[in-house]
Amino acid sequence: MNKKRKSHLKGLLVSIIIVLLIIIILLFNAKNILLMNVDVNNSTKNLIKQKLSINDIMMLRKSKIYDIDSKLVLSDIEKEISLDDYNFSNQEMYSNISLLGATNQSMIVKKANEYLEEGYSIKDIKNISNDSDKKAYFVKLIDKGIYNQANAKLVLNPSDNLAIANYENSIYNYQPSNLVKVTNVPTIDNSTYYLKDDAYQALEKMCSGIEKEFGSNCGSMVLTSAYRSYDEQEKLYNELIAEDKENISIVQPPGESEHQLGNSIDFALSYVKQEDYGNTEQFKWVKEHAADYGFIIRYPENKEDITKIEYEPWHLRYVGIDIAKDITSKGLCLEEYVKTTK
Repeated sequence: MNKKRKSHLKGLLVSIIIVLLIIIILLFNAKNILLMNVDVNNSTKNLIKQKLSINDIMMLRKSKIYDIDSKLVLSDIEKEISLDDYNFSNQEMYSNISLLGATNQSMIVKKANEYLEEGYSIKDIKNISNDSDKKAYFVKLIDKGIYNQANAKLVLNPSDNLAIANYENSIYNYQPSNLVKVTNVPTIDNSTYYLKDDAYQALEKMCSGIEKEFGSNCGSMVLTSAYRSYDEQEKLYNELIAEDKENISIVQPPGESEHQLGNSIDFALSYVKQEDYGNTEQFKWVKEHAADYGFIIRYPENKEDITKIEYEPWHLRYVGIDIAKDITSKGLCLEEYVKTTK
Protein backbone atom coordinates (compact mmCIF):
# COMPACT_ATOMS: atom_id res chain seq x y z
CA MET A 1 0.00 0.00 0.00
CA ASN A 2 2.82 2.36 0.88
CA LYS A 3 4.62 1.41 -2.33
CA LYS A 4 1.49 2.15 -4.36
CA ARG A 5 1.03 5.47 -2.58
CA LYS A 6 4.65 6.43 -3.12
CA SER A 7 4.40 5.46 -6.80
CA HIS A 8 1.24 7.54 -7.16
CA LEU A 9 2.81 10.56 -5.47
CA LYS A 10 5.91 10.18 -7.61
CA GLY A 11 3.79 10.11 -10.76
CA LEU A 12 1.81 13.14 -9.61
CA LEU A 13 5.02 15.04 -8.86
CA VAL A 14 6.41 14.21 -12.28
CA SER A 15 3.17 15.39 -13.89
CA ILE A 16 3.30 18.66 -11.93
CA ILE A 17 6.91 19.21 -12.97
CA ILE A 18 6.05 18.55 -16.62
CA VAL A 19 3.12 20.98 -16.47
CA LEU A 20 5.30 23.63 -14.83
CA LEU A 21 7.97 23.13 -17.49
CA ILE A 22 5.36 23.50 -20.21
CA ILE A 23 4.05 26.70 -18.57
CA ILE A 24 7.59 28.09 -18.27
CA ILE A 25 8.31 27.26 -21.91
CA LEU A 26 5.03 28.84 -23.00
CA LEU A 27 5.66 31.94 -20.92
CA PHE A 28 9.21 32.21 -22.22
CA ASN A 29 7.92 31.97 -25.77
CA ALA A 30 4.60 33.73 -25.20
CA LYS A 31 5.59 36.83 -27.13
CA ASN A 32 6.86 34.76 -30.05
CA ILE A 33 3.65 32.74 -30.08
CA LEU A 34 1.46 35.85 -29.89
CA LEU A 35 3.42 37.53 -32.69
CA MET A 36 3.15 34.60 -35.08
CA ASN A 37 0.19 36.08 -36.96
CA VAL A 38 1.03 39.78 -36.49
CA ASP A 39 1.82 41.25 -39.89
CA VAL A 40 5.04 43.18 -39.27
CA ASN A 41 8.62 42.59 -40.38
CA ASN A 42 11.09 40.63 -38.23
CA SER A 43 13.06 43.66 -37.02
CA THR A 44 9.81 45.23 -35.81
CA LYS A 45 8.83 41.99 -34.12
CA ASN A 46 12.12 42.02 -32.22
CA LEU A 47 11.51 45.61 -31.10
CA ILE A 48 7.94 44.72 -30.08
CA LYS A 49 9.28 41.89 -27.93
CA GLN A 50 11.74 44.29 -26.30
CA LYS A 51 9.42 47.24 -25.72
CA LEU A 52 5.88 45.83 -25.37
CA SER A 53 4.32 43.72 -22.65
CA ILE A 54 2.36 40.54 -23.31
CA ASN A 55 -0.86 42.51 -22.73
CA ASP A 56 0.24 45.11 -25.28
CA ILE A 57 0.93 42.40 -27.84
CA MET A 58 -2.47 40.87 -27.17
CA MET A 59 -3.96 44.25 -28.08
CA LEU A 60 -2.16 44.09 -31.41
CA ARG A 61 -3.78 40.75 -32.20
CA LYS A 62 -7.25 42.25 -32.11
CA SER A 63 -8.89 42.86 -35.46
CA LYS A 64 -9.69 46.43 -34.42
CA ILE A 65 -7.54 48.63 -32.19
CA TYR A 66 -9.17 51.76 -30.76
CA ASP A 67 -11.65 51.70 -33.68
CA ILE A 68 -8.72 52.18 -36.08
CA ASP A 69 -7.91 49.61 -38.76
CA SER A 70 -5.22 47.30 -37.36
CA LYS A 71 -3.21 47.46 -40.60
CA LEU A 72 -2.81 51.22 -40.14
CA VAL A 73 -1.78 50.78 -36.51
CA LEU A 74 0.77 48.11 -37.43
CA SER A 75 2.10 50.30 -40.23
CA ASP A 76 2.51 53.18 -37.75
CA ILE A 77 4.21 50.91 -35.23
CA GLU A 78 6.75 49.75 -37.80
CA LYS A 79 7.80 53.38 -38.29
CA GLU A 80 7.54 54.54 -34.67
CA ILE A 81 8.59 51.77 -32.30
CA SER A 82 12.32 52.29 -32.89
CA LEU A 83 12.05 55.88 -31.58
CA ASP A 84 13.40 56.43 -28.07
CA ASP A 85 10.29 58.26 -26.85
CA TYR A 86 7.80 55.73 -28.29
CA ASN A 87 5.16 54.64 -25.77
CA PHE A 88 2.64 51.97 -26.77
CA SER A 89 0.05 53.33 -24.34
CA ASN A 90 0.00 56.49 -26.52
CA GLN A 91 -0.46 54.54 -29.76
CA GLU A 92 -4.06 55.65 -30.14
CA MET A 93 -2.93 59.29 -30.21
CA TYR A 94 -0.11 58.49 -32.68
CA SER A 95 -2.49 56.74 -35.05
CA ASN A 96 -5.17 59.43 -34.85
CA ILE A 97 -2.60 62.09 -35.76
CA SER A 98 -1.49 59.88 -38.67
CA LEU A 99 -5.12 59.65 -39.78
CA LEU A 100 -5.17 63.45 -40.13
CA GLY A 101 -2.44 63.12 -42.75
CA ALA A 102 0.78 63.73 -40.79
CA THR A 103 3.73 61.62 -41.98
CA ASN A 104 6.75 62.76 -39.92
CA GLN A 105 6.76 59.85 -37.47
CA SER A 106 9.35 61.23 -35.05
CA MET A 107 7.39 64.50 -34.73
CA ILE A 108 4.08 62.64 -34.46
CA VAL A 109 5.41 60.71 -31.45
CA LYS A 110 7.00 63.81 -29.89
CA LYS A 111 3.93 66.04 -30.27
CA ALA A 112 1.46 63.31 -29.29
CA ASN A 113 3.37 62.64 -26.07
CA GLU A 114 3.37 66.38 -25.31
CA TYR A 115 -0.35 66.77 -26.02
CA LEU A 116 -1.17 63.89 -23.69
CA GLU A 117 1.12 65.28 -20.96
CA GLU A 118 -0.75 68.59 -21.22
CA GLY A 119 -4.10 66.89 -20.70
CA TYR A 120 -5.43 66.89 -24.25
CA SER A 121 -7.57 63.95 -25.32
CA ILE A 122 -8.04 61.84 -28.43
CA LYS A 123 -11.35 63.67 -28.90
CA ASP A 124 -9.49 67.00 -29.12
CA ILE A 125 -7.37 65.62 -31.96
CA LYS A 126 -10.36 64.10 -33.75
CA ASN A 127 -12.19 67.44 -33.58
CA ILE A 128 -9.45 69.01 -35.73
CA SER A 129 -10.67 66.92 -38.67
CA ASN A 130 -13.93 68.92 -38.66
CA ASP A 131 -12.08 72.03 -39.89
CA SER A 132 -10.18 71.41 -43.13
CA ASP A 133 -8.04 74.56 -42.83
CA LYS A 134 -7.07 73.83 -39.23
CA LYS A 135 -6.39 70.20 -40.14
CA ALA A 136 -4.03 71.25 -42.95
CA TYR A 137 -2.26 73.71 -40.64
CA PHE A 138 -1.97 71.10 -37.88
CA VAL A 139 -0.42 68.57 -40.26
CA LYS A 140 1.99 71.18 -41.62
CA LEU A 141 3.09 72.07 -38.08
CA ILE A 142 3.77 68.40 -37.36
CA ASP A 143 5.56 67.59 -40.61
CA LYS A 144 7.51 70.73 -41.49
CA GLY A 145 6.89 73.58 -39.10
CA ILE A 146 5.70 77.05 -40.15
CA TYR A 147 7.74 80.23 -39.90
CA ASN A 148 10.04 79.43 -36.95
CA GLN A 149 7.52 76.97 -35.54
CA ALA A 150 9.52 73.80 -36.15
CA ASN A 151 8.82 72.81 -32.55
CA ALA A 152 5.36 74.36 -32.19
CA LYS A 153 2.16 72.57 -31.23
CA LEU A 154 -1.31 73.69 -32.20
CA VAL A 155 -3.06 75.16 -29.14
CA LEU A 156 -6.35 73.30 -28.87
CA ASN A 157 -7.96 75.58 -26.25
CA PRO A 158 -7.01 79.15 -27.29
CA SER A 159 -10.03 80.69 -25.54
CA ASP A 160 -8.69 79.61 -22.12
CA ASN A 161 -7.39 82.53 -20.02
CA LEU A 162 -4.14 80.59 -19.50
CA ALA A 163 -3.61 79.75 -23.19
CA ILE A 164 -0.09 80.54 -24.36
CA ALA A 165 0.85 81.72 -27.82
CA ASN A 166 4.59 81.65 -28.47
CA TYR A 167 7.38 79.95 -30.42
CA GLU A 168 6.23 76.56 -29.04
CA ASN A 169 2.47 77.09 -29.22
CA SER A 170 0.58 78.23 -32.31
CA ILE A 171 -3.04 79.39 -32.15
CA TYR A 172 -3.28 79.51 -35.97
CA ASN A 173 -6.16 81.75 -37.13
CA TYR A 174 -8.06 81.76 -33.84
CA GLN A 175 -10.33 84.75 -33.32
CA PRO A 176 -12.02 85.34 -29.94
CA SER A 177 -15.81 85.24 -30.13
CA ASN A 178 -16.36 87.95 -27.48
CA LEU A 179 -14.32 90.87 -28.81
CA VAL A 180 -15.58 94.34 -27.95
CA LYS A 181 -14.50 97.76 -29.15
CA VAL A 182 -12.37 99.78 -26.72
CA THR A 183 -14.27 103.03 -26.13
CA ASN A 184 -13.62 104.35 -22.60
CA VAL A 185 -9.84 103.94 -22.48
CA PRO A 186 -7.51 106.42 -24.22
CA THR A 187 -5.76 104.99 -27.29
CA ILE A 188 -2.71 106.28 -29.09
CA ASP A 189 -3.67 108.61 -31.97
CA ASN A 190 -7.32 107.73 -31.19
CA SER A 191 -6.75 104.35 -32.84
CA THR A 192 -9.52 101.73 -32.79
CA TYR A 193 -8.77 98.62 -30.75
CA TYR A 194 -10.64 95.52 -29.68
CA LEU A 195 -10.29 93.24 -26.63
CA LYS A 196 -12.09 90.27 -25.14
CA ASP A 197 -14.97 91.54 -23.05
CA ASP A 198 -13.60 90.49 -19.63
CA ALA A 199 -10.15 91.95 -20.38
CA TYR A 200 -11.71 95.24 -21.50
CA GLN A 201 -13.88 95.56 -18.38
CA ALA A 202 -10.80 94.95 -16.20
CA LEU A 203 -8.82 97.54 -18.17
CA GLU A 204 -11.55 100.15 -17.65
CA LYS A 205 -11.43 99.55 -13.89
CA MET A 206 -7.64 99.76 -13.83
CA CYS A 207 -7.77 103.04 -15.74
CA SER A 208 -10.09 104.43 -13.09
CA GLY A 209 -7.60 103.41 -10.41
CA ILE A 210 -4.72 105.06 -12.28
CA GLU A 211 -6.79 108.21 -12.74
CA LYS A 212 -7.51 108.44 -9.01
CA GLU A 213 -3.79 108.23 -8.32
CA PHE A 214 -2.41 110.48 -11.07
CA GLY A 215 -5.36 112.55 -12.30
CA SER A 216 -6.06 113.43 -15.95
CA ASN A 217 -7.61 110.88 -18.28
CA CYS A 218 -6.29 107.47 -17.13
CA GLY A 219 -3.22 109.23 -15.72
CA SER A 220 -2.09 110.04 -19.30
CA MET A 221 -1.78 106.31 -20.01
CA VAL A 222 -2.76 105.16 -23.49
CA LEU A 223 -3.43 101.85 -25.16
CA THR A 224 -0.90 101.35 -27.96
CA SER A 225 -1.89 97.84 -29.03
CA ALA A 226 -4.56 95.24 -28.25
CA TYR A 227 -6.12 92.43 -30.31
CA ARG A 228 -4.43 91.69 -33.65
CA SER A 229 -5.81 89.14 -36.06
CA TYR A 230 -3.75 86.41 -37.71
CA ASP A 231 -3.85 88.33 -41.01
CA GLU A 232 -2.74 91.58 -39.34
CA GLN A 233 0.11 89.81 -37.60
CA GLU A 234 1.17 88.12 -40.84
CA LYS A 235 1.21 91.47 -42.65
CA LEU A 236 3.25 93.09 -39.84
CA TYR A 237 5.67 90.16 -39.71
CA ASN A 238 6.25 90.11 -43.46
CA GLU A 239 6.76 93.87 -43.56
CA LEU A 240 9.42 93.66 -40.86
CA ILE A 241 11.12 90.74 -42.61
CA ALA A 242 11.37 92.88 -45.74
CA GLU A 243 12.81 95.79 -43.72
CA ASP A 244 15.17 94.03 -41.32
CA LYS A 245 15.73 90.28 -41.40
CA GLU A 246 18.41 90.57 -38.72
CA ASN A 247 16.06 91.82 -35.99
CA ILE A 248 12.87 89.99 -36.91
CA SER A 249 12.76 88.47 -33.39
CA ILE A 250 11.15 91.70 -32.12
CA VAL A 251 7.83 90.62 -33.63
CA GLN A 252 6.19 87.20 -33.41
CA PRO A 253 5.08 85.24 -36.49
CA PRO A 254 1.31 84.95 -37.10
CA GLY A 255 -0.22 82.37 -34.79
CA GLU A 256 2.44 82.97 -32.12
CA SER A 257 1.46 86.44 -30.95
CA GLU A 258 -0.21 87.00 -27.57
CA HIS A 259 -2.14 89.89 -29.11
CA GLN A 260 -4.14 87.43 -31.22
CA LEU A 261 -5.63 85.95 -28.03
CA GLY A 262 -7.52 89.20 -27.40
CA ASN A 263 -6.52 89.57 -23.75
CA SER A 264 -3.09 91.20 -24.13
CA ILE A 265 -2.36 94.92 -24.34
CA ASP A 266 0.51 97.31 -24.77
CA PHE A 267 -0.07 100.13 -22.29
CA ALA A 268 2.24 103.12 -21.82
CA LEU A 269 2.48 106.84 -21.05
CA SER A 270 1.46 109.17 -23.85
CA TYR A 271 4.36 111.57 -23.34
CA VAL A 272 7.18 109.07 -22.70
CA LYS A 273 9.06 106.86 -25.14
CA GLN A 274 8.08 103.22 -24.78
CA GLU A 275 11.61 102.19 -23.78
CA ASP A 276 11.54 104.73 -20.90
CA TYR A 277 8.10 103.76 -19.58
CA GLY A 278 9.54 101.25 -17.09
CA ASN A 279 11.15 104.09 -15.13
CA THR A 280 7.96 106.11 -14.58
CA GLU A 281 5.78 106.46 -11.50
CA GLN A 282 2.78 105.26 -13.51
CA PHE A 283 4.56 102.00 -14.30
CA LYS A 284 5.49 101.51 -10.65
CA TRP A 285 1.80 101.85 -9.79
CA VAL A 286 0.76 99.42 -12.55
CA LYS A 287 3.40 96.90 -11.46
CA GLU A 288 2.10 97.05 -7.88
CA HIS A 289 -1.63 97.02 -8.65
CA ALA A 290 -2.12 95.25 -12.01
CA ALA A 291 -2.89 91.92 -10.35
CA ASP A 292 -5.75 93.56 -8.40
CA TYR A 293 -7.49 93.94 -11.75
CA GLY A 294 -6.46 90.55 -13.18
CA PHE A 295 -3.38 91.60 -15.19
CA ILE A 296 0.21 90.39 -15.12
CA ILE A 297 3.34 91.78 -16.76
CA ARG A 298 3.53 89.14 -19.44
CA TYR A 299 7.26 89.37 -20.16
CA PRO A 300 8.90 90.21 -16.81
CA GLU A 301 12.54 90.88 -16.02
CA ASN A 302 14.92 87.95 -15.68
CA LYS A 303 12.55 85.52 -17.39
CA GLU A 304 13.84 85.96 -20.94
CA ASP A 305 15.37 82.48 -20.97
CA ILE A 306 11.86 81.04 -20.47
CA THR A 307 9.63 83.42 -22.44
CA LYS A 308 12.23 84.02 -25.19
CA ILE A 309 10.96 87.61 -25.19
CA GLU A 310 12.92 90.56 -23.82
CA TYR A 311 11.54 92.40 -20.79
CA GLU A 312 8.45 94.43 -21.81
CA PRO A 313 7.04 96.47 -18.90
CA TRP A 314 4.30 97.84 -21.17
CA HIS A 315 2.90 94.44 -22.20
CA LEU A 316 0.10 93.26 -19.91
CA ARG A 317 -1.92 90.05 -20.07
CA TYR A 318 -5.33 89.50 -18.51
CA VAL A 319 -5.64 86.15 -16.69
CA GLY A 320 -8.21 86.92 -13.96
CA ILE A 321 -7.68 88.38 -10.49
CA ASP A 322 -7.00 85.21 -8.48
CA ILE A 323 -4.52 83.81 -10.99
CA ALA A 324 -2.84 87.19 -11.50
CA LYS A 325 -2.29 87.57 -7.77
CA ASP A 326 -0.94 84.03 -7.51
CA ILE A 327 1.49 84.51 -10.41
CA THR A 328 2.66 87.89 -9.11
CA SER A 329 3.13 86.79 -5.50
CA LYS A 330 5.21 83.80 -6.60
CA GLY A 331 7.33 85.83 -9.02
CA LEU A 332 6.53 83.56 -11.95
CA CYS A 333 6.05 84.15 -15.64
CA LEU A 334 2.98 82.62 -17.30
CA GLU A 335 4.91 79.67 -18.77
CA GLU A 336 6.17 78.69 -15.32
CA TYR A 337 2.73 79.04 -13.75
CA VAL A 338 1.02 76.90 -16.39
CA LYS A 339 3.58 74.13 -15.82
CA THR A 340 2.99 74.17 -12.07
CA THR A 341 -0.79 73.88 -12.49
CA LYS A 342 -0.82 70.90 -14.87
